Amino acid sequence: MFSQVISIVVPVFAVALIGFAYQKAKPISAGTLNQTNLDVFVPILIFSALSKDALDLSGYTPLILATVAVVLLPGILSLAWSKVIPPKVLIPPMMFRNTGNLGLPLAVYTFGEEILPLAVLLFVIANTLHFTVGLKILTSHGGFKLLRSPMIIATILGLTAGQLEIPFPLWLERGLDLAGQVAIPLMLFTLGTRMVAIQWSDWIIGSLMAIWAPLSGVAIAIGAIELFALEGVERQLLILYSLLPPAVLNYLLADQYHQSPNRVATIVLFGNAGSLLVYPIALPFII
Repeated sequence: MFSQVISIVVPVFAVALIGFAYQKAKPISAGTLNQTNLDVFVPILIFSALSKDALDLSGYTPLILATVAVVLLPGILSLAWSKVIPPKVLIPPMMFRNTGNLGLPLAVYTFGEEILPLAVLLFVIANTLHFTVGLKILTSHGGFKLLRSPMIIATILGLTAGQLEIPFPLWLERGLDLAGQVAIPLMLFTLGTRMVAIQWSDWIIGSLMAIWAPLSGVAIAIGAIELFALEGVERQLLILYSLLPPAVLNYLLADQYHQSPNRVATIVLFGNAGSLLVYPIALPFII
């Protein structure tokens, strides 16, 4: 079991470490890489995964509602820390986890390629909430940007193609698969490059939040599992996602909207580093 856990966790962080080392040796525009990934390869991954099978979304209603709870409710619980950390600094990282950089590869490595469409669905739910609720927490502007997001467009087109069972020629299907496979390793690589710019300040807060994030997430997940009667792989996947660390995107948005980006960066860094301890402990109980 231990070797299986290591085989799941180590490749994820190995690619991130390559990005970190490369950025230290030869600085590159991580912002351009990340934006390209979000605009091109991630949407292709989403479309490719969702268009292959006709997902019966009505059958996933309990999982969708449970996912919304796991995303949003930890932020409400985190208001308990508002006297220590301003809500606009703390709540987004506690709500919006690394469903892309870590969630997708961990789900695939843990449950196999067949879980990808369901994992992508959870990823899309989390990101939809991030670009709506998350932006509203940080600023009063930007609500309608969601409609122009390549990821949302890819989701709509992918679900439509899947429901209509539109056949694709083999060359197009393989091309989409190949381009989509770029997304996950590039996510991990850019995660590593981002860590170079993070300053090691507020380490006490970072350490506390690295503990609080998975605890609050899994507490909500357990309650949601009982409330919505989730079983099998849906139960396992929800717990896996509830333990994810804060998304790197929280730092980028905090910097854009001037919400203590250095402190947010520290929370993100310590949370992701802490997941190296969280997942080896948690995965044997999940799988």
